[in-house]
Amino acid sequence: MSINKDEEVIKSLKEDDIILSKTIPPIHKFIAELIGTAFLVFVVTGVSIFSAGHIIIYNGCFEAAFVLTSMIYIFGRISGAHFNPAVTIPMFLRKKITGIECCYYIIAQLIGAFTGSFFVGLCNKGDFKNLAGNVINGDEGWNYFSCFFIEIILTFGLVFVIFASTIKENNFGNLTGFIVGISLYFLGITGSHVSGGSLNPARSIAPAVIMAIMGKTEPIKYLWLYIIAPIIGGILAGYLNILFE
Repeated sequence: MSINKDEEVIKSLKEDDIILSKTIPPIHKFIAELIGTAFLVFVVTGVSIFSAGHIIIYNGCFEAAFVLTSMIYIFGRISGAHFNPAVTIPMFLRKKITGIECCYYIIAQLIGAFTGSFFVGLCNKGDFKNLAGNVINGDEGWNYFSCFFIEIILTFGLVFVIFASTIKENNFGNLTGFIVGISLYFLGITGSHVSGGSLNPARSIAPAVIMAIMGKTEPIKYLWLYIIAPIIGGILAGYLNILFE
């Protein structure tokens, strides 16, 4: 009897999620992803440009974690607060969002990332050649190898935490935003000296493209790595999480 009641409760919770998802207009989700990604990219890239000295790494990671935490609490109930194609793609593959949602989430994230990067350049006296695009120091094979795998590993860690926070049995409750934010903080510090700790294709694409348009092409040379590696890490995390659901 108890088992049947538990099954009814679980079924009811799933139905509530479906109803909630249907009641939120797609345009609201689109705007939420756009604004959240814009703020995230503005802060992440802006702090490395507007700050100076050795504290940049720690300040940058802290501010990125803080703004992500804030955006999760603001937009989490609207769009799920992805702000990252490396989160959205595994969410789609795991059938937590539809194919249409996946498409307009990624479009919103890219528009948001370009918006955030544009305002960084605007605030930096119109200097659109310096937008903190991700680059690899040196062309040696080991540098590519190190950057590629640390982006996979760190994005895996971030997306794994995000997926874990969606499991009702974990019951993170109001701590979800804090847990994801602090995870980004420590993961960002870990990868900052190796790859710059992007963990987000949208964050890498926007500054690289704008800088290339303005004539500085170095970041776009490495862009393939900062797109492929985080997506691989995200997909691996999404599927491994099946073991814990």
